[in-house]
This record gives sequence, C-alpha cells and structure tokens, in this order.
Amino acid sequence: MNPQSLEDLFTLAGDWAGLPQDVSLEDVRCLQWISIKGDYLAIGPMVTWGRIRGSDLVQKLAPSLLELSQGFEQNRTLGEELLKPSPQGPGEKLISLGAKVELLSSGSSRETDLSFPLPIAEGELLRSVLIPLA
Repeated sequence: MNPQSLEDLFTLAGDWAGLPQDVSLEDVRCLQWISIKGDYLAIGPMVTWGRIRGSDLVQKLAPSLLELSQGFEQNRTLGEELLKPSPQGPGEKLISLGAKVELLSSGSSRETDLSFPLPIAEGELLRSVLIPLA
C-alpha cells in the first residue's frame, strides 16, 4: 500500500502514529521534495541526506545545511532524524540554523520553530522542514 498524496495519508491514518504497518512512505512523492518557500528552503520529511547533499538548491542557497549533512547516513531521511531523534542527530544543529517545521492537519497547516520533542499535535503530519536561506 503506497499512498501517493497527503490526502491518501490522512484517509489511511489521520497522523503518523495511525499509519498501518504495511504502508510504505518511501515512494510518496509529496513527501520527497526540496523547494523554495519564501525566505526558506523547504524540505519534505522523506528526503534522504544523500539527496540533500546532491541538491543544487541546497548547494547554492543553504551551504550550512550542506556542511551539516556530511555527518549523516546517506539513506536516512530528514523525517526519521527528527521523529526519532538521537543525541548524535541533527536536531540541535538544525535549531542553531533557525530551522522551523511545517505541520499539516486535514484542515490546516502551521509553522513553528523546531524543538524537541517535535510539537506535533494529534492529527498532524510533518509536512516539511524549513531552513532559512543563506
């Protein structure tokens, strides 16, 4: 079972905790993007560190994120690192860059400063991580 949109995810689960075990997020394109959103570089939670390192946008607009990314396993995703943080993870470094998170519910979205534990309310999904542009 591979949902192809955020609407599919909400239909299946309502939030990350409610996802059935047989749901694979690896191919969900709506969670795998890097783009510019206002004064931020927006990164979907299923983007891997390898893709972050290879991104022209990251290389040009967020050199501090590029430098930070060098210490992390190529196939791990940004969402994995934030939803299951470890002491060696990028959390504190991302906070020092001024990162925010965009959280999405079925009716709205909101942005908030990155902090731990992530301030995800019931019924919300991590939509993106926002890194200030250099």
